Amino acid sequence: MKIDLEIDLELVREIQKSEKKKGIKLLNKIINSKYRIFLPSLKKTLKLYQESWDEINKEFFEVTKKITSYSWRYTTYFCVLSPFHTGISSWGGNKIIRS
Repeated sequence: MKIDLEIDLELVREIQKSEKKKGIKLLNKIINSKYRIFLPSLKKTLKLYQESWDEINKEFFEVTKKITSYSWRYTTYFCVLSPFHTGISSWGGNKIIRS
């Protein structure tokens, strides 16, 4: 078992030079493969995230509102787990993405 960045870089080069349909087909294959590998871990992580937020959620939102004097824009926020993004936020939206 090893980590080989060069294999990933070669894949990127292959996608870049391929025809659009072929590139999309290859990306779909990669994405589906990665989800098959990581889905059990993502499901477990999602459960643990939810449990930890359930413990502090109400207090967190109340204290944050009190400290900042700003109301929360949305009543519900979503954490979307992804094997591709280490962390992004939809500024102005109610979603964040974590890996």
